[in-house]
Amino acid sequence: MNERQAVTYKTLIKDASYGEAGPDERTIAAYLDLFNRLKLTEDLCGWESSRLN
Repeated sequence: MNERQAVTYKTLIKDASYGEAGPDERTIAAYLDLFNRLKLTEDLCGWESSRLN
């Protein structure tokens, strides 16, 4: 599981393949571009605490 860091194509491939041969980076990039154009996904900024130390 990918927590507290930006996801990479390699992480997505690993998560989607379940130990088998997964899609290549171009396929992942194409799907993400399509999902973004269809407004199915959106980029989110990282969360930062508003508390000052």
